[in-house]
Amino acid sequence: MSKLQGPYSAMSTVDRCFVMLNKYGKMDTTWKKKLFVAAIDFGTKFSGFALSFLPDYERDKTTNIYWYMWEPGDQPRTHKTPTCLLLKPDMSFHSFGYEAETQYAELVEDNEHKDWHFFRRFKMQLFKPNDRNTCGLSSQSTIKDTEGRDFSALAVFSYSLDYMKRKIIETIGEKFPSVREDDIHYVLTTPAIWSEQAKLFMRKAAKNAHIPTERLRIALEPECAAAYVQTKTNELPALDMMTQEKRAMKPGSCHVIIDLGGDTLDIAAHRVIGHCQFEEIIPPDGGPWGGDNINMKYEQFLVRISGGPAFAKFRDNHMDDYLTMQRQFENKKCAFKETGDNSKVTIQIPKSFRKLHEKHNDEKLTESVRQMPISDDVEFRGDKIRIKTKLFHSFFTDTIDGILETVDGVLSKIPESIDTIICVGGFSECQLLKDAFRAKFPDKTVIIPPGAVTSILKGAIIFGRDQSVINKHISRHTYGLDWNGDFDTEIHDPEKREETDDGYVCRDIFKKLIGKGDQVPYDEPAQNIDAYVKSKYQTVIDFPFYRSEIKENPKYIDEIGCRLMGTMRVYLGESKVKSLDRCVKLKVYFGATELKAEAEDDTGKKYEFLDTSTQFRTYGHFLALIVEENPDALPGIIVKHVCQPGRTNDFLQTKWLAHMATFAALEHRDYSQVI
Repeated sequence: MSKLQGPYSAMSTVDRCFVMLNKYGKMDTTWKKKLFVAAIDFGTKFSGFALSFLPDYERDKTTNIYWYMWEPGDQPRTHKTPTCLLLKPDMSFHSFGYEAETQYAELVEDNEHKDWHFFRRFKMQLFKPNDRNTCGLSSQSTIKDTEGRDFSALAVFSYSLDYMKRKIIETIGEKFPSVREDDIHYVLTTPAIWSEQAKLFMRKAAKNAHIPTERLRIALEPECAAAYVQTKTNELPALDMMTQEKRAMKPGSCHVIIDLGGDTLDIAAHRVIGHCQFEEIIPPDGGPWGGDNINMKYEQFLVRISGGPAFAKFRDNHMDDYLTMQRQFENKKCAFKETGDNSKVTIQIPKSFRKLHEKHNDEKLTESVRQMPISDDVEFRGDKIRIKTKLFHSFFTDTIDGILETVDGVLSKIPESIDTIICVGGFSECQLLKDAFRAKFPDKTVIIPPGAVTSILKGAIIFGRDQSVINKHISRHTYGLDWNGDFDTEIHDPEKREETDDGYVCRDIFKKLIGKGDQVPYDEPAQNIDAYVKSKYQTVIDFPFYRSEIKENPKYIDEIGCRLMGTMRVYLGESKVKSLDRCVKLKVYFGATELKAEAEDDTGKKYEFLDTSTQFRTYGHFLALIVEENPDALPGIIVKHVCQPGRTNDFLQTKWLAHMATFAALEHRDYSQVI
């Protein structure tokens, strides 16, 4: 049976692909006409992907989507696979997802795992709950494997995305052999509360996995969910019961999208301005209130019974049993609801756990529980533990209270009336949480779409083909450029005075482009700037982009809270006239998911700056500005040469290729040969 799930017609896939290529010929430059769009949900706990084939998308945007179904051993197939990575002792790739879990569990059982490298729950290192302006990782950061050994964080993420990309290509190739790799475009979903650096880190990892920048879009998860829900309004049960006058998601109405995942709560607020078109009301918010907190409470409960050493031995030495117990608890968690009686929740306890308890405590589990205050709420029968609903409910209390308090706080910041609360993500399917939302917000329409766990990927397909879904964003920070202006003795710092061919200027001025809280359209430049040379013989103009995280109107770029985001370098054309009238015209866009800038020099050559990184493109050839990094921080890097700005394509090797030497052991690739 095929692992690819979707509505194939009786026509063979080869014939359909042939008809498709003949119908459309050369693909349009916009994503609306791209042959395939692949949406990747790279989650903290689970990951997966979905595929959209253009003819099917044009018939129905969300129904005709192909899902890759993952196989967790002898369990039913699922839409997602665990986000975990296994590397061989030589640090080359072995497996990802269920396969990695199973293989590592077998290695642990045979006590052969010490030299292998297993990584799980590593995505959360990109999120700093106490500082959402910065990313927890950089290109030089390391992540510890389960044995406590450091490994390149960028390599871990790149290995994982490389696997997802290869699986996508393999899946499409099985059904559509005629499709070329460059016919596939990718959408990578991220939490809305992530910092720009976190999104940039993911883009770097995707680039290392050979996903080209021009064929990758970053999409915010709540925005994807909103696009999906708006497309399916007539099919959602919560909306069918409403009259047309009160119908949610109509133009002018406002809603809150809540993405409830494994580790984070992600909240966005939108105003509907048209069919499948929204604008942000406030910047995204959220916090560390994911469903895994409840799993942790259950594990703490078991630690209280057996002690830390016994539980640690069980988790580390009996991985297969530990994973099975986790999956069982996950099912119980989602299905649990308050009954108000003395009913019990039954969960199987592995034999290995019971034996380790007896070894470390010199008594059976039943004896240990009998001596505890919870003895009236817990009993053991054979290989099962039975927990009264009152005690089981306590595992949820802190997390649900934190979620409701955070959502209530966000609602209090919104001046507009909120009609609808939309909950998506895996944890939103928890029955107890559904009941809590409806009880807390009785005056709101609470929508939890069927298949809430897949709604983000469905919406990512829509966003991938049409970024205008979110028409306007709210700026999180104040953004500006490092600028020079005519020196004014009345207002400027004397230490910043600099002499040029055109007189004295003040350097280090923070030239404000957009302010914190400003509403910016996705497709219109926030600023149009003419930047003139300072010297007759000047050959380049640099545009260093800054943001201010503390002050809304900083005067200089070196004030507290100002951060350099990246620099765009424009090489001036070969003008015969060496004058001070030469300039570069700059357009800066802040309304999309990532920063974008376009520049045109005095000869008409155009440049593009993407993704708050230090790389940019020209329409004639590719140029790169190399920002020095510490090569010693990444293992295995051998840099033969680094290109200088302005070299031709034959010599152009940007420094990210140097980082790719770290991944030289990737299956069927040897990146060191391209450096």
